[in-house]
Amino acid sequence: MSMELNHPPSQQVLPKTPANNRRRGGVLLQEMPYWRGFPPMDETFQLVSKEELRDYLRDEDPVAVREMESDVDFLEFELMRLFRERDYAAKLQQNRYRLYVIIFLLLAAFAAVFAVIILALLILMQLQLIPFVALFETIVALLGIFLTTISGREPPLQLWLSYRRRAEQLRREYFRYLFGCPL
Repeated sequence: MSMELNHPPSQQVLPKTPANNRRRGGVLLQEMPYWRGFPPMDETFQLVSKEELRDYLRDEDPVAVREMESDVDFLEFELMRLFRERDYAAKLQQNRYRLYVIIFLLLAAFAAVFAVIILALLILMQLQLIPFVALFETIVALLGIFLTTISGREPPLQLWLSYRRRAEQLRREYFRYLFGCPL
């Protein structure tokens, strides 16, 4: 689906999908990770569409425009598949990293709340309730340890940065080839 470049984003008509519902929300909603149902890879994504290229080069020599279009076709076959895979993997790892950060923050907040409750019970001399609250505090600590163990096996931050670097290198090579820049 190609969108017109001359219309502001607020005037574009987007289909009703969970990903597009996020675009209508605020910046915070747009940056929130997906808890489940991460969107599939967009197999049609292009860095430069042929329509945009024709529109941009409308006053240029038709032979040069055809050559650029054939270069885009060649790059679609040779490079874009690899770019899409790495870009999708980077987005997936970024989502995992953000999920872990949010869960760790929530666990830390719960631990602090339970600690305050234990202190309040000590002050109020309600000693019979302390073991129950301490049990919840222990469960929160165990969840934190569990998540730390899971995130340590495949650290999402390092994977995210690695895949993002590879995708951006492929993006650079795409435009270098398209515009005939030397290595």
